[in-house]
Amino acid sequence: MAISRREALKHNISYGTGTLNHGNDSVVYDRALRKFPKDETFSQLNQAIEAGDAIAAAPLAHAFQHLCATLALSKLYVDMQPIVEALDAEELPAAEEFEAVEAEYRDVADFLASC
Repeated sequence: MAISRREALKHNISYGTGTLNHGNDSVVYDRALRKFPKDETFSQLNQAIEAGDAIAAAPLAHAFQHLCATLALSKLYVDMQPIVEALDAEELPAAEEFEAVEAEYRDVADFLASC
């Protein structure tokens, strides 16, 4: 069953943009969205930040933000920007900023896992 555009929007997923990013093919986009909860990039990023390793976390942050852009996870993409900037400066991101991203990630991942 296809992912509901209306429900996706409630979780800050820009379904139309994501479909366009996937060759205007909603079936391919739905498949890609369903893989998101199993992707390990965010958990690896979280582990690197918890370990205090900004250098290791930076490429993971870029990869995760790119994934969010490709999948049109709008709020996650935007909220990742200050984290990417901090890590690029070899600094750890503010805890509040990362906690907000983590909460948004959980919301999106839980929604997609339920589809």
